Amino acid sequence: MQTTYVREFLVVADTLNYAEAAKRLYTSHSSLFKHIKTLEDDIGGSLFEREGHSISLSEFGQEFLPHARRLIEDEDWCLGDLAKWKADSNESITFTADYRIVDLVTQFHRKYPHYIIHNLEKENRNQSIQMLSKGEIDAALLCDEELDLELFDRIPFAVDTMAIVLPVRHSLAGETSIRLEQLKNENFIMLPTESRHFDYCRRAFADAHFTPRISMICARGDAVVQNIVDSGGCSIMMKKLTMRQNEGKIAIVPLEPEIEVHVDLWVRKNRRRSMAVQDFIRFVRQKIEESESEKKQET
Repeated sequence: MQTTYVREFLVVADTLNYAEAAKRLYTSHSSLFKHIKTLEDDIGGSLFEREGHSISLSEFGQEFLPHARRLIEDEDWCLGDLAKWKADSNESITFTADYRIVDLVTQFHRKYPHYIIHNLEKENRNQSIQMLSKGEIDAALLCDEELDLELFDRIPFAVDTMAIVLPVRHSLAGETSIRLEQLKNENFIMLPTESRHFDYCRRAFADAHFTPRISMICARGDAVVQNIVDSGGCSIMMKKLTMRQNEGKIAIVPLEPEIEVHVDLWVRKNRRRSMAVQDFIRFVRQKIEESESEKKQET
């Protein structure tokens, strides 16, 4: 049974007119009639009944109609899935990240230069979760999220803490820790209020019953650091991330009480993963294991 003929049957069943169906299908009336006859021979029954110059579905045709529709839907789904597989085989990975991952992506690309990597911008973490759920992205690096473990795989990526960032010459730069109350006269330079990062700052402010004097909002962490260097002031930022940007011009002092940030790579379960995604996950796991091994050696 050729599904092409099943598709033609559906058009004839819709129009109940061979001439109109042939016109829609860009074929001849005689060819269409032959195709329907071949289909009837294949499935063992007459699909249409003639009533003068008009036709109608036979009882057998009415029984076959929902099966024909389902068959074509399944074929379309199959072809679409295969087309997506072929597109994926071009080896790309798409993800979003709440935590800086540039260094790891750079290392990954050096090892797999033929892969195309898409790090998408997103408005907020809820958008990332929705995109991951719908299969619009392959992975999402999220801070302190608890997703359904029946639907998603969690790969622990990093643990960071919040810290106070100050000019290196600031009077508190040499402290072992800083409480927010000690910064009541400081100007704060912050990341956007809708960012995941600011959620941690908001929590710190609320716990300390502290109202910050925010003088500037910057879109990126490196801009925050540069403005602290150029203009003074301070900020609350993630310690490990900020240390990578430290060139001796800022001091990074642990915040007291400590706020810990857990970063995980989330991947949708029960979804076929391209080689690029599989290699990326494997690469992330390898780097995490190497990092843990280095920590053990240091201790």
